[in-house]
Formats: sequence, C-alpha cells, structure tokens
Amino acid sequence: MFERERELLGKRIRVLRQQRHWSQAELAQHAEGLNKETINRLELGANVRLDTVYKVADALGVEPQRLLHDDDELAPRRSTKRDEAEPVAPSADESRVAALERRIAQYEAIIREIQDVGGRLIELAVRGEETKEQDERAAGPARHRRRA
Repeated sequence: MFERERELLGKRIRVLRQQRHWSQAELAQHAEGLNKETINRLELGANVRLDTVYKVADALGVEPQRLLHDDDELAPRRSTKRDEAEPVAPSADESRVAALERRIAQYEAIIREIQDVGGRLIELAVRGEETKEQDERAAGPARHRRRA
C-alpha cells in the first residue's frame, strides 16, 4: 500500500471509530486479535496486512472495501447477490449490547455465588453459636460441682 492510501485508510478507521464513540482500546477489543497499539499505528498510516483490515472492518461493522475505497465520503456499501445469501453481521451497537449482556450475566452469576457463600457463612455462624451455647450449658453444672 502506498503512503497516501495508508493515511486515508487510517483516517477512515479513525472517523468510523469516533462515530461509534469508541477509544482505540475499545475498537481493539472488538477486533479479534488486535491491540490498542495496532489500532494507533493503523490510524497513523503504518503498513497494514490485509487480514488486519478485515478484522477492523468486521469490528466496525463495515465491508473492508469501505475502508480501502478511494472516496473519503465513506459511501454506504452496495447490496449484491452475495450479500443476500450471507447472514448479516450484527451492527457495532448490537455487538456492544451483546457484550454488555454477557458481562451482566457473568456479574449476576458472581452475585449468586456471593449470596450462596454468605448464606453458608451465616448458617455456620448460627450453628457455631448454638454449639457454643450447648457446650456452655453442658459445662455449667460441672463447673459448679468442682467449686463446691
């Protein structure tokens, strides 16, 4: 890729990322196998591998051609027969919602575990108090006998 094309690619990636109100780190999270530094280098016009362009395009919810196209307008992609046969990828917002729903489910599972552990601790504490009271009752008369 020529320098000017890499710069335009970086600009398109930055514009689409900012339209989604994502940081470079957030885009990297959505782009499988990429990190913030890679996104930063891409936006600055560094050399790029084609598979990286595909990963970024997928994360942004656009066709790779949209990132590589000469037009700075980022025109909407055209529908083809191939598109009709392929399942439609979720939009970036849908992907984000799905990720948030997974996190919520994980947090809910953690909360249930904490509640279970807390309940068991309370049970153990109650049993410990009951056992302590029983021991005191059993030891009570014995103490009095020894003193007499």
